[in-house]
Amino acid sequence: MKFTITNAHILGGATVSLGVLYKIFTSWTSPVGVAALNAFHLGTFALNFGTQHWVSFVAGPTMIMTLPRHQFGKVQSQLFPKYFHLQTITSASCLMAYLIKHSLESMETFQLIQVCALGSNLCMSLLNLLVFGPKSTQTLLKRHELEVKAGVGHEIGFHVDRTELLKDPEYAALNKQFGRLHAASMISNFCVMGGSYIHLLSLASNGL
Repeated sequence: MKFTITNAHILGGATVSLGVLYKIFTSWTSPVGVAALNAFHLGTFALNFGTQHWVSFVAGPTMIMTLPRHQFGKVQSQLFPKYFHLQTITSASCLMAYLIKHSLESMETFQLIQVCALGSNLCMSLLNLLVFGPKSTQTLLKRHELEVKAGVGHEIGFHVDRTELLKDPEYAALNKQFGRLHAASMISNFCVMGGSYIHLLSLASNGL
């Protein structure tokens, strides 16, 4: 029997790992422990922040202007789940590190704003990982099947003539559904970016 790694496996493993790290960091109060927590905080934030911008503004646009339409879709269907996993885990890690260093009972307003921003990042990442991402991919692949039958999909970039295809009610419905899901996924992704910029500004102004 073939073993398949699912979202439940990855998120379960990440939750256990973060639980272990939480125990370590909360009990390791020496200067070395504090430095390790700061490195963990900054490292996970930098990884999240850098990946967001690379995938959104470099890798994605480059592939869509280089690869045939269906090949681009297949690459994205494999890349995006990994991206959303990474985004979710690093968002959770960053939030955990911040909460270890700042007690909720004694937080100032700007610190509460950081918790809200980082918490929002985690929620939006989970939405993309568990809802918008999988549904977008499923709809995209169904749309590709109809395009293959119509001889469309080998084009590169945005110049695709789908005039006849859009007359097909099934294709038109899939196209509309994909547009909505993709828009929701993009909005969620940009919300995470917004939360990251809020945290970046706090790091620049107030430090770790």
